[in-house]
Amino acid sequence: MKDKLFELEGIEKSLLNNYSPVPLYYQISLILEKCIISNDYSSYNCYLPSEEVLSKYFGVSRPTINRAVNELVKKSYIHTDNKNRRRYIKKKQDINLLFLNELSSFGKELNLYKINHSTKVLAAEEIIGSEKICSILGIPKGSKIYFLKRLRFVNNEPIILVESFLVKKYLAGLLRFNFTKRDLYEILLDEYGIVIKEGRRKVKAIKASSEESGYFHISIGEPILSLESEVITENKIKIEYFESKLNAEKVALIATVYPPKNI
Repeated sequence: MKDKLFELEGIEKSLLNNYSPVPLYYQISLILEKCIISNDYSSYNCYLPSEEVLSKYFGVSRPTINRAVNELVKKSYIHTDNKNRRRYIKKKQDINLLFLNELSSFGKELNLYKINHSTKVLAAEEIIGSEKICSILGIPKGSKIYFLKRLRFVNNEPIILVESFLVKKYLAGLLRFNFTKRDLYEILLDEYGIVIKEGRRKVKAIKASSEESGYFHISIGEPILSLESEVITENKIKIEYFESKLNAEKVALIATVYPPKNI
């Protein structure tokens, strides 16, 4: 696949506003980001012009351009090839997940397709469940529950932020397990004999908070997907409620639908 230089012609550098409270480097990063999103670079390897060329085009200093490009790197739009010192535009590739019509876990599903993934545990603790969470799980107000907060990566990119709330009385000692090495549902089955039978899920689009923008390297207010789910065992016990935030630029949720039975 041939390399091709990113074309500056037509980029709206006139949008730069020297009197705006938004720094120039960030304005430039947003202008370049908009251009990257609106073009298809899947058929060739496209790389950015040098910082010298970009600084002359936008009429700003090279350090300003360097900061602008680094913003694109942080947002996973750009990657650096150290061999030829070029900064290439990353080809977008959706991670297709069957969360809407299968009870397969995140890890198991990616293992099936041999996709590299990892987990970072942000919190694993025993807490007092809020009135909302206890009500959803069908347990008395003020009950002790387990709280897990994990950031899931695909090919080293942050894809899903998930907060799980689990009923403690069925899962004594759960926090002793290593959730970076073992999948939660695998632990429930192998260690507790709990079979997940049913899930009720709701998906909606929301705006990224400052926390989510930090994890996903996106701007505050950008659209992300919110997925809420109640997880029910074969014994009709609500064992878990989780809230997931998904990077909408990287993830596609897939569901299989069927015609009504009376047709």
